[in-house]
Amino acid sequence: MASLQGLILARAMSQSARLSVPKKPVHHPLKPRAPVVIPIETIHLLEKLSLVRFGEVEAVRRVEEAATFAQAIFDVDTTGVQPLYTVLEDRGVELRDDIAEGWNPSLVLNNTSVMEEGYIVAPPGNIPLEKIENLKE
Repeated sequence: MASLQGLILARAMSQSARLSVPKKPVHHPLKPRAPVVIPIETIHLLEKLSLVRFGEVEAVRRVEEAATFAQAIFDVDTTGVQPLYTVLEDRGVELRDDIAEGWNPSLVLNNTSVMEEGYIVAPPGNIPLEKIENLKE
């Protein structure tokens, strides 16, 4: 009986959520923002963490443009909005039983590019990148 009441409540909540969604798309132009300027030290840190060398002023400009665009998330009014942890939080989700399937190690290891003594060799990640001082011009 309790699960039936929960199902009815969940369905009612789901219907009220559908009513609050507009029928047509709503366009709100982005507010103009001051461009984000990323310091050269942060550029070096991003290069080190991502293992991607920006190398050109154009690449740094694109990262700064992306950061400026991402600032628009702060324009979204979220007052009174409850956080959504999953899109299926209003209904029960049945999980299937785990079925152990046989696997062939040689098929799995066919996808590796480099193997050493039976181990998969990952790309090196802790190699320090040389700093390029003249990126910001």
